[in-house]
Amino acid sequence: MPELTTLSADRRDEVYLPYGALMSMWSWIGVAVGLALVLYVAFVLVLLLLGRRTDARAWAGLVPDCIVLFARLLKDPAFGVDTRSCSRRSSPISRCL
Repeated sequence: MPELTTLSADRRDEVYLPYGALMSMWSWIGVAVGLALVLYVAFVLVLLLLGRRTDARAWAGLVPDCIVLFARLLKDPAFGVDTRSCSRRSSPISRCL
């Protein structure tokens, strides 16, 4: 039988879950990225359905273009090590300069 853990400190409404049943931080990040991707695709499809083909095409290319931009910036030798480490932090750029 798997080890059980309680979700609540109050004895009256305890919920027993198998150990590890709660989602980890990486699982939540995966869910958030997946949800953002679904909303992004839905937005582009709504633009297409409204007949805004040019706008839909521009929005559809935004994420792939940003991925290429940041990948090339991280590989660029002129993009220094100090700046590269700042681009990976969640702190504002002004703190890195």
